[in-house]
Amino acid sequence: EERVKVDYAGAVLLLITNTCFVYAMNQFPHLGFSHPLVIFFAILSAAALFFFIRTELRVKTPILDLNLFRNRLFSAANLSLLFITGTQSAIAVLMPFYLQNLMGFTPTQMGWIIIANSVVIIMVAPIAGGLSDRFGSRLLCSIGATLIVIGQFLIASWDQQSTIFQMIFPQALTGLGWAVFNSPNQSAILGTVPRDKVGAASGMTVTTARIGAVIGIALSGLLLTNGLYSGGMPAAEIESPQSWGASPEIFLDAFSHAIHVINSFAILAIVFSAIRGGSKD
Repeated sequence: EERVKVDYAGAVLLLITNTCFVYAMNQFPHLGFSHPLVIFFAILSAAALFFFIRTELRVKTPILDLNLFRNRLFSAANLSLLFITGTQSAIAVLMPFYLQNLMGFTPTQMGWIIIANSVVIIMVAPIAGGLSDRFGSRLLCSIGATLIVIGQFLIASWDQQSTIFQMIFPQALTGLGWAVFNSPNQSAILGTVPRDKVGAASGMTVTTARIGAVIGIALSGLLLTNGLYSGGMPAAEIESPQSWGASPEIFLDAFSHAIHVINSFAILAIVFSAIRGGSKD
């Protein structure tokens, strides 16, 4: 019986790539892109990624079969996931600043507003999973991504006069969009690979989602901070989020602009959902 060789080199290089990338993105909003520490870890991550790809193309049993990305459905589904998780993570970071620091909600009250997203996901996700077998992933993922874009657009329109309904409805809409998007997308990714590659494909989706979340969180901090600076908020006030309510116009402009920019990436998820291949379109 032939023993399966473990791709230790690939595993180590992938760990270095992800760790350095996550750290660089985490420090980016605080130190800026030109800071030596950010540059060093970004270069180290890129170098590790280069050697990882080189290793995976040469070893007999790679930890990640790059040939999977030759499949249009697999690649498009992962790119859709990357943009959706990135935008949702970014906006999840920004919303508490609006709800708590500007509108004055307590953490408990804020939780009741945000929970609408999760409630809808729990209710709809099992149904969406069944529908994917009937309609295929292209239609459902495109619809789901579109609902998320609409919900996030409504969040960008929040102001000091927004009602509780205006705050909860976009949460429910994005939750519906995620429920309609995620289950069919996961099924499409796992269904397009050979049975012996399902584990690798599943791990790839987790990595994709985590990278998307890290990029989104870093981007949200960068966009909001730059918006506050551009609006004329003093540096000392920017460093103290509790004081942002004293300059509501500046905060709302920065908040709205940041979400619109972030939401533009979610539009790419619609595009990649629509152009993916599949037996059921």
